[in-house]
Amino acid sequence: MLGKNHKLAEMIFLEQNAVEEAMGMYQELHHWDECVVVAEAKAGDLFEKIHNPQQALECYRKGNAFMKAVELARLAFPVELVKLEEAWGDHLVQQKQLDAATNHYIEARGSIKTIEATLGACQ
Repeated sequence: MLGKNHKLAEMIFLEQNAVEEAMGMYQELHHWDECVVVAEAKAGDLFEKIHNPQQALECYRKGNAFMKAVELARLAFPVELVKLEEAWGDHLVQQKQLDAATNHYIEARGSIKTIEATLGACQ
């Protein structure tokens, strides 16, 4: 599974809206804490369906479902976008995906973090 890079696999699953698959991966590995984090993203979907966007946004954020969080924020909480983009970039840096993080730091107008991520990606 992506060379045992489970976080990368999780990110790919979540970007494809495959929350159940991400949870299943962690259940098979007996990584319960990670499964709970992914379940937060699933809870975000449920809160969005019952028209509770604030709780949905919080669940997406906790579950690292940043694409969904940004989409929701664009509609309901545009003032949150900069913070979300920076948090997404931080998450990608933790996953050693510096190229991808650079784009989110640019969106967040975080010039220092953009430079650091760009330099790190070039190494």
